[in-house]
Parts: sequence; structure tokens; C-alpha cells
Amino acid sequence: MAEYRTLRMTFWNDPYVEELEPSGRLLYLYLITCPHTTNLGVLEVSVRRMAYETGLKEEEVKRLLAQAEAAGKVVRDGNVLWVVNFVKHQASTSPRLVQSLRALYSALSSEKIRAAVLRTYPPLFSGEGVDTVGAGCGEEKEEREKGRGRERFSPPSEEEVRAYCEERANGIDAGAFVDFYASRGWKAGRVPMKDWRAAVRTWEARQRSSLRPAAREERNERAIRRAVERFESAALFREEGR
Repeated sequence: MAEYRTLRMTFWNDPYVEELEPSGRLLYLYLITCPHTTNLGVLEVSVRRMAYETGLKEEEVKRLLAQAEAAGKVVRDGNVLWVVNFVKHQASTSPRLVQSLRALYSALSSEKIRAAVLRTYPPLFSGEGVDTVGAGCGEEKEEREKGRGRERFSPPSEEEVRAYCEERANGIDAGAFVDFYASRGWKAGRVPMKDWRAAVRTWEARQRSSLRPAAREERNERAIRRAVERFESAALFREEGR
């Protein structure tokens, strides 16, 4: 069992999460992060246990679970529950983790949940021994191709860049980034780009460097204003003392 779990910051931008009442957000976040949940998003836990660990009443837990199930966010089979968007909200799905997900999928006893998992993530679980890992996961596909000696670059979408920038909290305009490099044929200088995430980090460094002189100038202006204010106060004091 993992001791910690990562979660994309875009979780909070999910329209479903935005519209949830506070208790609904609490339960949904609990389902994703509680220690009973596997890396596939499956957990087997009673309503009583959920109520105890969240501080919610049992009737409230039942109501919220029914709402989540009706919205297609969870699939239930008795006490076994699967969080549909669990894998989607993870910050990383490395090739090793995908292998682990396949093993967890194979061990599922609930046919209802197995069918739901396969229906939702067919590239990951459609056929044992078939090289479909990462068909829907760009990072894993890129790593796999590099291992085979076939480095390929696919220009990112604005949404991909925005998600990465939000994850790093760097304040970079994803649209401006994509437009800039698209107009240059996705080249870094004269060289075809190989890693757009590295280019984002370069923009971060340049942005920090450009802000330093401005920050110094602002500090200097504040110091000058304080000196002028002190001078004016002293002059006024001398004038009143005459």
C-alpha cells in the first residue's frame, strides 16, 4: 500500500467537483485519497467506515454516494466501489504504474467493475500482452519510444501546456506559449524541439530573471518615497517649532 498519493491540481477545476456541496467534495476527495483505495481507484469499505473516517453521518454518505453513482463518477457492487476518474486525476502514470494497474485489474473479483474499468480505459486494459500501454498517456508513450531509439515529438495542445503550468504554478500563459512555438514550427532556436516541458521550464527561468530588475526598481522607489516623506516630516516639524 502506498504511503502517499499525488493528485493533479486540475482536480479542483473539474466541473463536477466545482458544483459539489462541501460535504460532497469531502467524500469525493476521501474516496480518492483514503488508505483503502488501490492505485486503480477501487476500494472495499462499508458506509459506516466512510462515515466514521469523514465525520459525516451515514445517511449523508449514502445520499452522496447515490448522487455520485447517478452522475457516473462511481460504480458500486455491494461494498466494492470504483472511482471512475481516479486514474485521470493522478499526476503521474508511469509505465511501471500502468503494469501495476493491469495487475490490479486482473485481480478484480467484481465483473460489474471490471466491465466499467475496461469500458472507461480500453487502451490500458484491452488484451493481455498487447502493447497498448500509454496509448492514451503521452508521457508513457514518449518514454517507451525513447527506449526503442525512436524519439518523436508531438506538439502539445494548449490544454496539456495549461495543465503542466498549473501543476508547476508558474503563471505562464499556455496560449501564448503554444502560439509562440507553433509560429516557429516547434523549434528551439534552429533545432527541432524534443521536450516542450523543458521549454516551459526555460520560460519559467526567464520570467523569474525578468522580474528581478523590476522588483529591485520597485524597492528603490519605495525607499525614495520613504526618504522624501521623512524629509517632508522633518521640515514640517522645524517649521512648526519656529
